Amino acid sequence: MIDERAKLIESAAECLGQNTKPILARLVECDGGDWYLREKIVKAPDRERVRDNSRVLKYAAHFEANGGKITFVRERSGRTPDLEVGVAECKFYMEVRHFRMSEEDASSGQASRIVDVVTKKKRQLPPSQIGFVAIENSDLRLESSDEDDLTHDHIVEGLCEIQRLATSNPDGWRQPSGVIVAAMSTWETAVSEPPHFVWINRDGECRPPAQLVEWLLSSLPSSRLSKAPNECSAGGEAGMPPRPPTFTPDSSLRSERQKQFRGEVT
Repeated sequence: MIDERAKLIESAAECLGQNTKPILARLVECDGGDWYLREKIVKAPDRERVRDNSRVLKYAAHFEANGGKITFVRERSGRTPDLEVGVAECKFYMEVRHFRMSEEDASSGQASRIVDVVTKKKRQLPPSQIGFVAIENSDLRLESSDEDDLTHDHIVEGLCEIQRLATSNPDGWRQPSGVIVAAMSTWETAVSEPPHFVWINRDGECRPPAQLVEWLLSSLPSSRLSKAPNECSAGGEAGMPPRPPTFTPDSSLRSERQKQFRGEVT
């Protein structure tokens, strides 16, 4: 078994980069970790699919490094999210979507892409459970203005539109409990890494407790909580300044593990 897992880690590292070996060695020990590396990374049909599937590993790595218990959910009929994460007495699910550099026509608006994906992906989350949809962006058009400057305005607009939809139709937006959008650009001098925008569904069926939200924000680099509902219509920067890290006994170890997992999977 040990030799088989060592070979699996080596094969996955050939796809993701040799610098990912230390964290892959930890993730393969998670429930379903060997299945995910084998089926979703090593056996992925092409490079683009590897990149798509590596986004799930990124979140698993951040959450595992911050003390979460990770389960890679095996595909089955019905609702199947990508991850199940246990934290203290809480449990939540996550469905991850990767925005590739697309050749599709974006004339309908960049913000609407976020709304459309969340509308679709929230169906993967199990009912009556805390669940998040995460979007990993690799399409710079989502973060470009009409003047070709970098901006996060489209992300902000998309999350505000989701807030408006959830407020006006709570029954239709019982899920997700929240949305995470990971930007690819850093245009603020005070931010060392591209930010993670986090929106919490205050009108959802399972609103995550405050302690879980704090843990989530401390797990993701440069995370920021989206504005309150009544502030979305006010315009401007939707999000608080980057939150300082929550220093736990293993925070230095967590930081070191995250550094090991940059490359393809950050």
